[in-house]
Amino acid sequence: MTFFVFGYDKYLARTNRRQVSEKTLLSLAFFWGSVGAVFAQKIFRHKSKKI
Repeated sequence: MTFFVFGYDKYLARTNRRQVSEKTLLSLAFFWGSVGAVFAQKIFRHKSKKI
């Protein structure tokens, strides 16, 4: 689930739409699986430029 939400957020960013909040993304990673979040960051290059 986390993987797909990260992917959807990346899609929204590319189409200049309102994105999923950072708080929601971090909560999903914490409760639903950080592994999916890590894979999504690598595959979608999602928020990988932020420190």
